[in-house]
This record gives sequence, structure tokens and C-alpha cells, in this order.
Amino acid sequence: MSAERSIGAFFVGLAAGVTVALLFAPKSGEELRESIADTTQDGMLQVRRKVRRSIEQMQDLVERGNERVTSVLNTSKSALDALADRID
Repeated sequence: MSAERSIGAFFVGLAAGVTVALLFAPKSGEELRESIADTTQDGMLQVRRKVRRSIEQMQDLVERGNERVTSVLNTSKSALDALADRID
């Protein structure tokens, strides 16, 4: 599942949870606002963690890709140098 779909699914679940909570456990206006604020803050914290984790994973992939490209280029250069030595 992609990060975008995961985040979208998270928000859909969050909205469903809030709706069910409102329907089955009504609270006073102030309590409800505090509950919504707490739930929203918790959700945003989870989103930030997932985004941070995704960014770290992308950075790792880019780094591994760079290392792989460098390795291939070095191997190719060595092969070309060896071929050039044979030709000379």
C-alpha cells in the first residue's frame, strides 16, 4: 500500500471513529471539543511519524541507488580501462 493510500485510509478511519464516538457517547460541548482536539492531535502525530518514516525510507533508497550506480560506473570504467590496455 502506498504512503498516500495509507494516509488517506488513516483519515477515513479517523473520521469514522470520531463519528461513532459522537453518536454513541455524547458529551458536553466543551468536553467534545477537547476530545476532538485530542483526537486530531493524536492523528496528526501519527501522520507526522509516518511521513518522517517514509522520508527516511526514500532517502535510504536514494542512497542505495547512488551506491549501486557508482559501483556499476566503477566496474564499467575498470572494464574499459582493461580493454584499452589490450588495444594498446
